[in-house]
Amino acid sequence: MSKASSMAKQARAATPPAPPPVEAARAEVLREGVTIETLVYTAIVLLAAALRLINLSAAPLTISEASQALAAFNGTPLPSGGSPLLYALNQIVFGVTGSSLGDAGARLAAALIGTLAVLLPWLFHKSIGRLGALAASLALAISPTLVFASRLLDGQFVGATLALAALGFGLRYAETQRQRDLNLAAIAIGLALIGGPGAVTLLIVIGLGSIVAYRWLASDEDRARLTELRQDTAVLRQAVIWGAAALLLVMTSLLLNLGGLRGVPEVVSAWLAAWSATDTIGPLQLFQVLLVYEPLIVWVGLAGLIVALRHVTATTAVLGVWSIGALLIALGQPGRQVTDLTLMLTPLALLAGLAIQRLIDALRDRGAWGFEGAVWLIAAPLIGYLAVTLSGYATGHNLVGTAQLFGQSLSPLASFAVLTTILTLIVGGVFALAMGLGAVLRAGAATLVVVFALTSIGNAWSVTQLRPGDPRELHWGPIASSSDVRPLIEAVEAASWRTTGNRDQAPVTVALPQFDPVLAWYLRGFKDIRYSAASGGDTPIVITPLGDEPLASPGAYLGAKFVTRATWSPAALDDVALLRWWVYRQAGDPLPAQTLVVWVKPIQ
Repeated sequence: MSKASSMAKQARAATPPAPPPVEAARAEVLREGVTIETLVYTAIVLLAAALRLINLSAAPLTISEASQALAAFNGTPLPSGGSPLLYALNQIVFGVTGSSLGDAGARLAAALIGTLAVLLPWLFHKSIGRLGALAASLALAISPTLVFASRLLDGQFVGATLALAALGFGLRYAETQRQRDLNLAAIAIGLALIGGPGAVTLLIVIGLGSIVAYRWLASDEDRARLTELRQDTAVLRQAVIWGAAALLLVMTSLLLNLGGLRGVPEVVSAWLAAWSATDTIGPLQLFQVLLVYEPLIVWVGLAGLIVALRHVTATTAVLGVWSIGALLIALGQPGRQVTDLTLMLTPLALLAGLAIQRLIDALRDRGAWGFEGAVWLIAAPLIGYLAVTLSGYATGHNLVGTAQLFGQSLSPLASFAVLTTILTLIVGGVFALAMGLGAVLRAGAATLVVVFALTSIGNAWSVTQLRPGDPRELHWGPIASSSDVRPLIEAVEAASWRTTGNRDQAPVTVALPQFDPVLAWYLRGFKDIRYSAASGGDTPIVITPLGDEPLASPGAYLGAKFVTRATWSPAALDDVALLRWWVYRQAGDPLPAQTLVVWVKPIQ
């Protein structure tokens, strides 16, 4: 038997190797294209970093940001609704840099996490396709709401990012069975639990999606793997240790602040408190943000959700339940914020990538430059003409005459919309008869994706760079910290220079009816700040609300007023003003929501 076995081995060695199967050849081609794929991901990361890090301190801190930043800077307990994760990271940042980075230092951790988030779709490339993963990365990078949230000291997008990482590494572990992937998933879960109040929402919707996937979509092999994992206590124990260690180290700021652990249960209490909070941002504003600012992720993501429903997988089921459930919870909570939309937009971006992958496959398999290219040549100038016409109308130029529909007179804007629809149907019908409906639909879908992407980039730049802190950008409203906060601080510093010869040595009385965290944050460097409910007259500098004066003899102080908070609402805009706002964000001026007066004793 031994001699026969030896002869068999020699025979197999002499046999020439079989040619590689088709699947291996395809994989080899993909591996040769990794360099290009890596370059594209690098470009997307650089774009995301530019949108998130350039001029990071352009807008003054909001009330919520200032409360959290001040707590981390002073080492006081985290305020309700804050992010324990960002609180701990900011304590490390402030411990290293002090006040040198200013507002940018308070937002740096969130901005870096938001930048790295654009790499996460790569973990899902087997579920949504390689090109779909690239498209999802681009959608995450240029989404105005996600860019806004990444430039804010807010834990919602941070929690969504970590939850997406946990789901992605969990999928990789199911495929590779490598302990490293399970450990990374556990670390992401541990950190996601302290991202902010949205962690409870994420637990509910992802847990529900996972139950749906396991109960109705998982294969027998998937269930067997999960059972094997539950029985392998050593593997689970190691993953739990990694997750708990990450949570402990971050929450205690590398074991330097053990009191930080008390922020963990406050995540749940803050989420519960949002159900009984005052309704300041109505559900309508959330839909306005989605429709005006997020055409790429919303419309293409909905298309991806429809595609996923036709061929449901466990991954797309979890992403679909996640996105829909997060939106429903945000609409139901009276204490909702605009950043709550990030919990829904993050998984929806991956579904948008799935739709774009299907579109690319259709163009590659059935498209022809002669057909789709002809549609694009007509669509591009048509869209440009419509954009120029609408922009001109928003600035006061005549649009078209009024039209009538079913006997009802339409406004110029509605008439233009009707005529545009008719023109589009006529042009599309002609192309469909000449080239086929499929070519028109593919070309039209590709054109819309490009237009939506360009619109998203423009909106992201507008929210963060052109009009930072402007409540006419719905992300900042309805009440935003005004840019006048900084001139107010400059006035106080100038008065301190005149009084003491130092920028921050003069005594300052802040006489406000309640504590103002924004003002306290910007005055944190002053050595002698006295907070009082009544305006005093014993310090050279006094800050009061508009209408109050220091308790001193007439003429003892000279005052200058500053609008520190502004408010704006699109509710009362007519169609022309609404179009001007939609195109230029210039309809009406924000109204003062808080005006403070800096009183200074003149030098005798």
